[in-house]
Amino acid sequence: MITRTLNILLIATLLNGCSFFDPEKNLDGERELWEKSQGHLDGKRYLEAITLLEEMDRRFPFGRYAESAQLDLIYTYFKASKYDLSRLTADRFIRLNPLHPEADYAQYMKGLSRYASNESFFTRYLPGDETGRDIGDARNAISAFKTLLEKYPESEFSGDSTLRLIYVRNRLAEYEIHVARHYIRKGAYLAAANRARQVIESYPSTSAVIDALIIMYLSYEALGLPNEAQDALFVLSTNH
Repeated sequence: MITRTLNILLIATLLNGCSFFDPEKNLDGERELWEKSQGHLDGKRYLEAITLLEEMDRRFPFGRYAESAQLDLIYTYFKASKYDLSRLTADRFIRLNPLHPEADYAQYMKGLSRYASNESFFTRYLPGDETGRDIGDARNAISAFKTLLEKYPESEFSGDSTLRLIYVRNRLAEYEIHVARHYIRKGAYLAAANRARQVIESYPSTSAVIDALIIMYLSYEALGLPNEAQDALFVLSTNH
């Protein structure tokens, strides 16, 4: 009797739950969320759009709109200044869809999110300990843009990525020069020379190389290393 009752309950539960497996009902729910999210996007209500897109991503990870929802999440996170979430979502999209036609867009947004995370660094030097500033996002932005140019050379985002790549490299080189000058003012000539050498080795195509060679010359002179100083002067006079 107990077994028969359990069977009846099980059948009733399955019948009531059939709607869960009904693809048409699922599609209706997914479509409704999608249309509402697009309305919020059109109205630039990014936080509201994020809520709906996250629900879609959670409830319909393999649905008809799944890939589009993930791409929109990358964008809306970025517009809402949630740069880490934008980058992580882009990473996941590329990992799951490496051959997707818009994988280059996800890669571009990775770079843009890194870039935006360090925007204050790119626009100006803030007061404080210049030698201890975290510039990891700036270097990671370079890596992301380089990856896009290498993997997707025909991408519509390659032009903008190239310009941003050049800009970030120049700013990083200028920052290293800024720190090297700080060391010279403190009398830390070896640290200044090492920082200048890093500019020459890591950013050889930037205009900051000239300042780097001058700093190396001055630093080695102060350290009593005439050969190294003359080497820096020779490279400077020969190439610049």
